[in-house]
Amino acid sequence: MILRKVKSKLETLLLKGKLVSDSIRSGLEPRVKSLNEDGIVPQLAAIIIGDDPASQVYVRNKSRAFDKLNCKSHTYQLEADSNEQDVLTLIDSLNHDEEVHGILIQLPLPEHLDSKTILHAVSPEKDVDGFHQENMGKLMLNKDGFIPCTAAGCYELIKYYKIDLVGKHVVVIGRSNIVGRPIS
Repeated sequence: MILRKVKSKLETLLLKGKLVSDSIRSGLEPRVKSLNEDGIVPQLAAIIIGDDPASQVYVRNKSRAFDKLNCKSHTYQLEADSNEQDVLTLIDSLNHDEEVHGILIQLPLPEHLDSKTILHAVSPEKDVDGFHQENMGKLMLNKDGFIPCTAAGCYELIKYYKIDLVGKHVVVIGRSNIVGRPIS
């Protein structure tokens, strides 16, 4: 929800994300159809390490969204005690698989795994979450690249509702590499 001051009183503007996501999805349909006609079926590889219920739901929703668009998705479910080398080997094989167009590493990772090493192992060209240092750098330099999804979602909401931020003071609470910094 956004509050904005209008002629010395506050006006509330309720932002409905479902309208925005439906609009984005309908815009993707012709693009996916065109790719399909060229023999390309977009494919997402999602890696979940452990059995966090929220992660399971998140990835399942991504898979359903891909299915609705006639795309492919494959979830790689690894045990919580998987070692880092096994994860890196899987990522390397997905990086080199021409059928896989995007790789998602579901966070959080178990504590014994180094998130930075694992996230940076994903090829920047397949890093759909935008967490690779190359994509983060592109974001900071306003260059084309993948953008972390929460920041991209906020941007899409602002665009859809035609909210003018020029000259406005915006407060971002938090500075994580996943949400706070990319939104800033």
